[in-house]
Amino acid sequence: MVRRIRFIYRKSFYKFENDPVHLWKVLEGSRKVRKKPLWKAESRRDSTCLAKGVESQIMASPINFNQFLEKEKLKSNGNNFTDWFRHVRIFLAGGNLQYVLDAPLGDPPAETETDEVKNVYATQKTRYSQVQCAILCSLEADLQKRFEHHDPHELVNELKAIFETHAAVECYEASKHFFDCMMEEGSSVSEHMLAMTGHAKKLMTWE
Repeated sequence: MVRRIRFIYRKSFYKFENDPVHLWKVLEGSRKVRKKPLWKAESRRDSTCLAKGVESQIMASPINFNQFLEKEKLKSNGNNFTDWFRHVRIFLAGGNLQYVLDAPLGDPPAETETDEVKNVYATQKTRYSQVQCAILCSLEADLQKRFEHHDPHELVNELKAIFETHAAVECYEASKHFFDCMMEEGSSVSEHMLAMTGHAKKLMTWE
């Protein structure tokens, strides 16, 4: 087990040099890793490597806001949360911005940091702000007011905490209605099929 962790650690270090955004993800299956701001490095020597890696990812992150905002907004009761969150993930993946949901932006770098690290932080701050605005615009007015001052990482985590339980309850109720739907003797086959189809459609919305 120790040997496996060492192997994964070495593998994660090499990945850190080329793909710092997902540094902690490699280790999640072996040990608990404290999430930290993406622009930070363990030492000054690593700062330049990290800055170049993150900056290259940022420059290659096109964001199609219009396509995302055309989707249905998250309703205040959360009954479309599953579909909404799937759209959010697809939107962020298209711009290589999944890391925004993985960790908060964090505090700005110290004055003693290099200009490269400071520039990376400034660019990251802009990216976080853009994603925050896009997600807020995808919420109904009540939710917008409630989460207006949340960063995207905190915003999505709180929405998941609120609505994922609701989604699980709704899914259970839909599945219960589906399996309990028995055709009564003498009833219409077509009406029974319509009822089953309705329950099946409700189940499909929670997939």
